[in-house]
Amino acid sequence: EGRDWVAIGAKYRGYLSSIATDREFGELVGNMFGELSASHLFSIARNRNETVAGLGIHNDVLGVYLDYGYEGAGRRIAAILPGGPLDRHGLDIGAGDIIASINGVAVPDAGGIERLLDVNLQKSVVLGVTDGDGSNERFMRVRPIDTYTEDRLASQRWRDARREMVDRLSNGCVAYQYVAEMMSDDYLGVMGTFSGTTTAKAALIDVRSNGGGNLTRELITLLTGEPYGIV
Repeated sequence: EGRDWVAIGAKYRGYLSSIATDREFGELVGNMFGELSASHLFSIARNRNETVAGLGIHNDVLGVYLDYGYEGAGRRIAAILPGGPLDRHGLDIGAGDIIASINGVAVPDAGGIERLLDVNLQKSVVLGVTDGDGSNERFMRVRPIDTYTEDRLASQRWRDARREMVDRLSNGCVAYQYVAEMMSDDYLGVMGTFSGTTTAKAALIDVRSNGGGNLTRELITLLTGEPYGIV
């Protein structure tokens, strides 16, 4: 791919000190693979001992991005994932607030939220939340989601942000479409993007972290206007 793999490795090793779980490490490696802009590269974090509980390995999630620079009690929220458990009308919670407890148990320094949601299996929980200075404590009942659902929501958030950035920087002259897999649904997504724009003069087809499949020939034919091969 012509990429400097040594430099890429050095870049991502710089994030290791902030990794707290096997899942986070798997995501870091997956992002590093994405630098290659190649298909069929995967990183999956699996627990070797599926009988172990209480170690943050079977955990549900709340759909939040945490402020890892925060050193006080609980966990401070950096952002809330759109569509996640905390993205609900009427919930008095947002960036800068602190998740202080879950079901009446203070969020521990070791393991944090993941430890308290271990083996929760999407049962509803009561969050104790405070303002950033620890005041105005309030309680709210929410239903956590599994990590697969969170990954899908996070992926959509990432796509929406990339699409908005491309549209803004190009002044609407470049259409953006992410292709998650080389499958029919993604091909139809590309077609929908092309047919739905009237101002774009170019297209950016993003295939980072692509899951693979058999769409390459169809995409090349669509983008070039020439048949990929003639038999």
